[in-house]
Amino acid sequence: MRKPPPNAAVPPAFAGALSCWPAALLCAVFFFFSFSSAPQALTAQSERNAAACLALHDAYPELGCELRDYGNSIWLECQNGGKLLFADNIARAEEELLDSPAIVDQFASVYPLEMDYSAALDGKDPGRTRNYPLLAALYGKNRAEVEANLEYVDFLGQKVRFNKKHGASLALARVAGRLAPQLEEKPELRTWLSPLGGGYLWRTISGERRLSAHSYGIAIDLNPKKGIYWRWKPGKAQLERVRKEFPVEIVQAFEDEGFVWGGKWARFDFMHFEYRPEILLYSGAISAASCDGVLRQGAGDNTLQGR
Repeated sequence: MRKPPPNAAVPPAFAGALSCWPAALLCAVFFFFSFSSAPQALTAQSERNAAACLALHDAYPELGCELRDYGNSIWLECQNGGKLLFADNIARAEEELLDSPAIVDQFASVYPLEMDYSAALDGKDPGRTRNYPLLAALYGKNRAEVEANLEYVDFLGQKVRFNKKHGASLALARVAGRLAPQLEEKPELRTWLSPLGGGYLWRTISGERRLSAHSYGIAIDLNPKKGIYWRWKPGKAQLERVRKEFPVEIVQAFEDEGFVWGGKWARFDFMHFEYRPEILLYSGAISAASCDGVLRQGAGDNTLQGR
């Protein structure tokens, strides 16, 4: 991982539990001055950086990091001494985006908030890019640390091991709470939800060297018999059928609690849901051009609003 240069000047930064608009203002002010020696109008990239900054803050208010500007790169320096690359001026190729992205690269392709497959059809995987140092800081740096943070969640009568840090397991429980009454009205939905394909499992992604989101206890696979995976190389007709048939009620229940769905990726994984609240918050901020109505602060948790 790239290291920040030593003895760099430290500008004002955000930290602590801030309400939506103060955080938005601080993020915007920070990126107004970033990558420039003189004040200038916010560029489109600066605006995206500010939106990503706000989304990260609102998704993980307990992370306890501050932005530091080192000239050609911006880092998050955390209370535990960790340093996370937030943004730089490097244009990364596709595989580099998957292997070693800056945090802001996670937002390069905006995750669609509706049942919209246009990004996938354009060859994009919105929400699939993961900054692994950030995941380690959030959920555990190794298998032992992650497993110490796991707890069982009752997901519609099925026990799933999920990470309790940063509201992940609570979010999964809320998804189940959203789906339970819908199952009473539409019992046919259960075939998509049971049996589960799995929750926590320390492993790499199939066919790759990178760790799966399942390794951090923040992903769940629904019934694999009802979904399809891009490496299985299904025919076009089968792919279109699954896209058409996948219940929108299930997708919305997960997305409303901060989960991205692998069905909206070009490298699709229809059974896969992954807790990435910053991705959904960013999409909401970009689509609304405002953080008002995107996030409702709850008692110790964040609930996504406004589709």
